[in-house]
Amino acid sequence: RHGPDAFEPGDGETLAVGRPGGVADAVDALALSPRAGVSAATADEATALQVNPAGIGFVGGPALHYFHEGRPGTGQAGDGFWLATPLGPLVPALSMEWMRPASGGGSRFRKTTLGLAIAGGQTFSLGVAWNWWASPEASLDALSAFDAGLTLRPARWLSFGFSALGMEASLGGTRQPVRYDLGLGVRPWRERLTLSGDFLFDNSGDSLRARAAAF
Repeated sequence: RHGPDAFEPGDGETLAVGRPGGVADAVDALALSPRAGVSAATADEATALQVNPAGIGFVGGPALHYFHEGRPGTGQAGDGFWLATPLGPLVPALSMEWMRPASGGGSRFRKTTLGLAIAGGQTFSLGVAWNWWASPEASLDALSAFDAGLTLRPARWLSFGFSALGMEASLGGTRQPVRYDLGLGVRPWRERLTLSGDFLFDNSGDSLRARAAAF
């Protein structure tokens, strides 16, 4: 699934503090989170579409992920898959999520994402993604957004990532803020430990506004 230089954080524990959700908090509170707590700098699987679309550029071969989440007794459940396969320097990806909220928790919806990254080996990747929703609720059914991201890995032990998520999104006639994620990942002791930190901010109001930090 990964090349020899893949920057995979799975060997250590991750602590996320206040990481924001997706296009709208009300929608993303119900979304699947297979990459919760993963940095924009270290994401490098098909599920990187949720964090930084550039991350799919580091997929080393055909990859398929499936997740199911649910809360017993509430009726709330969700299913999703993430698929990516490299075609030379290009890596296309597709994901779909089916969300069924608890009773009184809003309308069910399906989120579809198409992504494409161009990578230069294991040193850099540039990616874009298009998201759209389908739902019985008119505002959700009309929702769509674009994402973009860049990952730079000048050394095996160092990775920088930046993503802009939710561009051109409008929910119920209200323009949603674009959310930015600036991440840094390091491996101080080869592959035994991965440390990462992210600064998250958005363009709410007339200027950029910090939302959270994640470590």
